[in-house]
Amino acid sequence: MQNSNNGQLSGIASELERLNDALSGSSPDTLQVQQSLKTLGEHTMRAAESADPGSQEKVRQLGQALSSAASQIH
Repeated sequence: MQNSNNGQLSGIASELERLNDALSGSSPDTLQVQQSLKTLGEHTMRAAESADPGSQEKVRQLGQALSSAASQIH
């Protein structure tokens, strides 16, 4: 995904790496996890716009779920 020509997919791949880094180790960085989930939600919602019509709604729902998860982290 990182080498993708699609900017949204490249952004998602980079953010997934940041999320993985934030979750690694004995003490996860909750602020970074929250920010990464929020960013992933935003990127996913934008990617839904260019998804094939049969997938758009599911991709949109995934973006909303990621954003919702971010808002539940305190």
